Amino acid sequence: MKLPLFLAFASIVFGIFGAGLVVAPGAFMQPFGLAFDDAGTLMSRVLGAALIGFALAMWLSRAADPAAVRPLLIGGFAYNLIDLPINIAAILTGAMNALAWVNIGLHLILAAGFGWFALRRRAA
Repeated sequence: MKLPLFLAFASIVFGIFGAGLVVAPGAFMQPFGLAFDDAGTLMSRVLGAALIGFALAMWLSRAADPAAVRPLLIGGFAYNLIDLPINIAAILTGAMNALAWVNIGLHLILAAGFGWFALRRRAA
């Protein structure tokens, strides 16, 4: 997979999750077994806004020089790597249901992609 295609894929994934969390966090996360009080709704919307910003940055970077995109790739790698054990712990403690394994799979795919392109000598 080429870097522009990967960035497009990642921006779509982040955009979908971001939009869902901003527009209707309770309804969007209910299939994963989560319910929010007012504070949880607020924090979900804040996360959603950040994910939309990240999605836009990735989308707009698709045609950029790979060296210029490297900080974005490292950030994407770090985010997915950090959020991965958080999601696993949520499943293991019963905070999220088994559908959250979809999130784990997405984090693994995205972390691998961001890591691959960030660590390559020539990220084209």
